[in-house]
Amino acid sequence: MNNFFTVKYISEQLNKDLKGSVISEIFSQEKDKLCIGINSVKGSGILEFSAQKKFPYLLLKRNFSKAKRNAVNLFQEIEGMTALGADLLNNDRIIKLTLSGGYYLLFTFFTGKANCFLIKDDSAVNAFKEKEDFSGQPVDELFPQKNSEEVRNYRDLNEFIRSEYRKFGSTYINEALYRSDLKKSSPADETSVNTLRENFKKLEKEMDPPVFLLYKKDDDLKISLTRLSHLNEYQAEEFPDINELLISYLRISSGAKRFTDAKENALAEINRKLIHQKRKLEGLEKNLEHSRNSEELKDKGNLILQNIHSVKKGDTVLNVNDFNDPNKKTEIKLKAELSPSENAEVYFNRYKKLKNSDSLLLKKISELKKNISELESEFRNVDESDDFKKIIKEEKKLQESKNDETSKFRKFILNDKYQVWVGKDSVSNDLLTTKYASQNDLWFHVRGASGSHTVLKISTKESVPKEIISAAASISAYYSKARNAGNVPVAYCEKKHVKKKKGFKSGTVTMEREKVIFVKPALPEDFKTEN
Repeated sequence: MNNFFTVKYISEQLNKDLKGSVISEIFSQEKDKLCIGINSVKGSGILEFSAQKKFPYLLLKRNFSKAKRNAVNLFQEIEGMTALGADLLNNDRIIKLTLSGGYYLLFTFFTGKANCFLIKDDSAVNAFKEKEDFSGQPVDELFPQKNSEEVRNYRDLNEFIRSEYRKFGSTYINEALYRSDLKKSSPADETSVNTLRENFKKLEKEMDPPVFLLYKKDDDLKISLTRLSHLNEYQAEEFPDINELLISYLRISSGAKRFTDAKENALAEINRKLIHQKRKLEGLEKNLEHSRNSEELKDKGNLILQNIHSVKKGDTVLNVNDFNDPNKKTEIKLKAELSPSENAEVYFNRYKKLKNSDSLLLKKISELKKNISELESEFRNVDESDDFKKIIKEEKKLQESKNDETSKFRKFILNDKYQVWVGKDSVSNDLLTTKYASQNDLWFHVRGASGSHTVLKISTKESVPKEIISAAASISAYYSKARNAGNVPVAYCEKKHVKKKKGFKSGTVTMEREKVIFVKPALPEDFKTEN
């Protein structure tokens, strides 16, 4: 509504609709929006004024529900007064609603400065926005009459338009330029100026009487009071009056904004997951590269044994010929407190550990690549979709996933049926045990070492296979300080026999009726991760 002609016809429409209406209440329940309740023989309604920068407006709504909370009453001095009529102030983008009792309201629609002023005795007594800055100011000072003297020398048409035709607004300015076959950057010579003046005159004449049109192309909407040639690729819908046109514009644009916001939110969340997964993949690939250098550790162990006669307890380094290249020297670090054979065993154990991790790393990398591929496909599908319901549903699903407390746990699926949840720290251990473990779930913890709380989810009353219990125990051992041990005792019981006593620190519990199983710390080869 920042062009003069839309404001003009809004004032004419309100003059018809509001004359004789009584002001019932004035309130705000949303930022930058003022609601004026009215009662008349035609029924009750709300005159809604928006001072939002993007699209300020003033329209009459017959169907409106006031929020029960968060509504602030304003301008109470004019409650009960009668609307006498509406017109323009100074023939500008200012609608004046005259009231009984010597008051009137001024609604301004200047770009970035939309506001509503309560006036009495031609001075501001209140304002919707920044009232302290305007209180007591005379209307003549708030809105001085414009100097009609023309500046005749312009560098280009843009300067000419800004000086003389700003009130038309961008849509009509673009139409006048299109009809004149000119651009804003064109020189403001006599011919171009006269051509443009003529087309502005024609446009203004065509708007009397107006045709109330809404032009639509994808998410782009344009309001017009006449048919426009430069929007020939747009679809045009006609409305009975300016009020209905504005209501439709706001309904469609708010829906389009909701769609755009939902799509942006969904894409941002998918992208966040992608970045996280790619970082994990990068880390795993580095670990794999490191594990594939494990042969070097075995070689160092063998070199220590081959040169055991020249190594003694207390040495911190051994310099010998390289295992694969006799002409190259290799430096091997030793632990002074260990014997030569014990130092060799350290290297052999590190070699075995890295060697055994190869298959697990490859499985994790394969799964991560699959997840990344699926997320990239999901990103493309959302980005290319025009399905409003689908996008809103996708946004909701992603938000629920983002806000899911259980995402704080590691999750594994065994045999495509059984879920194993593992805490990541003392806080998530507590959360898992006290909130997300059911009474009949099986609860696991390594004996004699700190580690993560591990829960095998039991959804049915059927007995759990021994291999599943063993796999869950191995996972529990893997996420403990005993990860590198060969055989680890893991205690387990039904969660209802796990107690957290008052005063216990995070992650600390007691077990009753537990059983103990000895397992090798490992992640099963046939597992799937849920996150």
